[in-house]
Amino acid sequence: MKNLKIILIITMVFPLLILNANTLNNDIQTINASVLHPSSGKVHFFIGQFFHQYNPTTDKLEKMGRIGKDGWYDLTPNVNAALIHPKNKKAYFFIGNMYHRYDFSKKRVDRKGIIGVDGWNGLEGPIDAAIMHPTNNSAYFFKGKKYYRFSFSKDKVDKVGTIGVDGWKGLPANIASATMHPNGKAYFFTVDHYYRYVFGRSTDKKGVIGRDGWRGLFHRLDAAVMHTDDVHFFKSSQKMQVNDYNTNYFTRLAIELDENETGNGNAAFFKSGLKSLALRLNPNTQKVTKRKLGYDAYKGIPKDVDAVTWHPENKKYYFFKGTKYYRYDSSKRAVDKVGVIGRDGWKGAPSNLDAATHDKSGIYFFKGTKYYFYSFKSGDVTKTGSIASKFKGAPNYIDAAHSFTPPGRTYKLRGKTYTLSTVTRFMLIKKDVTYTYKGTGLTNWELLHQNLFK
Repeated sequence: MKNLKIILIITMVFPLLILNANTLNNDIQTINASVLHPSSGKVHFFIGQFFHQYNPTTDKLEKMGRIGKDGWYDLTPNVNAALIHPKNKKAYFFIGNMYHRYDFSKKRVDRKGIIGVDGWNGLEGPIDAAIMHPTNNSAYFFKGKKYYRFSFSKDKVDKVGTIGVDGWKGLPANIASATMHPNGKAYFFTVDHYYRYVFGRSTDKKGVIGRDGWRGLFHRLDAAVMHTDDVHFFKSSQKMQVNDYNTNYFTRLAIELDENETGNGNAAFFKSGLKSLALRLNPNTQKVTKRKLGYDAYKGIPKDVDAVTWHPENKKYYFFKGTKYYRYDSSKRAVDKVGVIGRDGWKGAPSNLDAATHDKSGIYFFKGTKYYFYSFKSGDVTKTGSIASKFKGAPNYIDAAHSFTPPGRTYKLRGKTYTLSTVTRFMLIKKDVTYTYKGTGLTNWELLHQNLFK
């Protein structure tokens, strides 16, 4: 492929973010804390350095911003837990062994203290999650498999229990966040799931965040695929691609420099010059071109597809939706076959996929926490297992995936000659982050261009 372009765009809203894979959690956009705003009725989710303002009535994400810059001034990022005090109506954020008190009228943090020393007697940080009980004048703090009931009338913790055993039935251990909903129920969040809790009873619903509830809380794509020299992204009824692609692509190639040529190994090269290289090559203009899926692009393909992949042997594209697949012939610009997954092809592959992508010998299908490898040679799924066992460090419940194999060419950088590896790279997309996988693990991650989600 000449002039290969990989269009994985760093947002213009957020700064360039590229990290060594050793620093990553499996999902770098896990909810850390959440709180129901006392006046607006909006739920604010805190995710690392960012907050998401979500309208629980309309089920829409209304705003994303950086903590301390675009809202929640003076608050330290990476919040662990949050709740609204029932008496002074201020928000308390728990970060490590500290708490920050936020005054809504001043729109600023007005006090900081040590948990258990300067207030919140009987508690000890860090805390996983916190929520105010609507009727008993107590707050509940969650940490690992334990919960701690804090009585405001006694001004101390007056009960410690085990989650799901002597309280909070149906909830798991290691809760990441909790918030009240205007409907009077509590919602608890883990990495991928939410649990709806009815006070006085137990958990009455469990679902995948963004799929079964809290839709729109995170940006999501339906699918992605390499097309000639570009990457095509799919969301709802649109096919999108990014013009004036981000030359951070060359940065990704630099990550893959042969270790023998650099003499220092990829990690050392990464730390010394990769970020500055990406900044120098970052273009000034980035434009997303959108076309109507099924009409202006990929005629005959339905909207809201689950996954798409290119078949390297017959050179055709396969779109998957529900129990069906659609084979698209780009030379004819038409769908030339529609079939049922497992019956008319793709033996052993599941329906209702999350994502799919290829290498030279077969197709990788992703669903939930598992992957399925379909072998071209055997015409069947020959391997299956957890995503973590194959793609070490990658998250579960991915939204889209695509892959590419760079040409094995050499180039010069700072007076030295480097040879690029030809090992296939897998780009696994979850929310608006792309995880780049090669060989034994992740090499880096990037934020996608935010115009893909507008």
